[in-house]
Amino acid sequence: MLKKAFFMLVAYLLIAFPFANGIIAKASSLSLEINALPRTDDMEIQLKLTNNSDQRQELRFSSSQKYEIVIKSLAGEEVYRYSFNKVFAQAIQSLAINPKESLVWKEKWDYKNNGQRVEPGDYMVEVELLPMALTGPAEPVIAKTSIAVPEENKIFKDIQVKGEKGKYTIKGIADTKNKLLYTIEDGHNELISKQWVTKKKNGIFTIHVDIPEQDLPKNGTLILYLIEEAANYDKPYPIELESF
Repeated sequence: MLKKAFFMLVAYLLIAFPFANGIIAKASSLSLEINALPRTDDMEIQLKLTNNSDQRQELRFSSSQKYEIVIKSLAGEEVYRYSFNKVFAQAIQSLAINPKESLVWKEKWDYKNNGQRVEPGDYMVEVELLPMALTGPAEPVIAKTSIAVPEENKIFKDIQVKGEKGKYTIKGIADTKNKLLYTIEDGHNELISKQWVTKKKNGIFTIHVDIPEQDLPKNGTLILYLIEEAANYDKPYPIELESF
């Protein structure tokens, strides 16, 4: 049942905002792609810059900022700008990409605008590469895509994950009287089936996980799904443990 719900969620996300359909690259040699992974408490924004040519591409930047990310509501209101309140080293930075190779950057947005979480719904993301004009490309490299901000989860709070290589400790608070259980998947396989979670009267819980090294994914992400028995059984709360 959990797997079915998960795949239904994935299908919805792919329809609502295709992860890899944000390519609007205007330079023939370079393409920029946005992969947006919405989670309950934040969104991972993955940027992939690819050299499509048969020649090594070298870019220069006037600071350590290599790109700008802007998120707007459908009405045009800006709710997030990557560079806002950030300090970048003011020195020329060089970047080289070999033929047919890609560079990947990852950023996170906590769904907040001026300290307040934005309303759930659809938003637009625009990313632009910021090389110095003299080093090209001749035209802007820009990517756009749409995203959907989920509703805020008010049950699970202060989630913390520690550990690596199959051994993890997950702590948090569950503001519910319902019993809790969890499963762990790697995107393809269920590594740990339904296990009950012991929580204290104040809702604090601790989960210890030990997965044999041979069972860890070679290229994937371990995700623990917290589940409220009965109340939200079909709406698991995903917690990323580790990416491989």
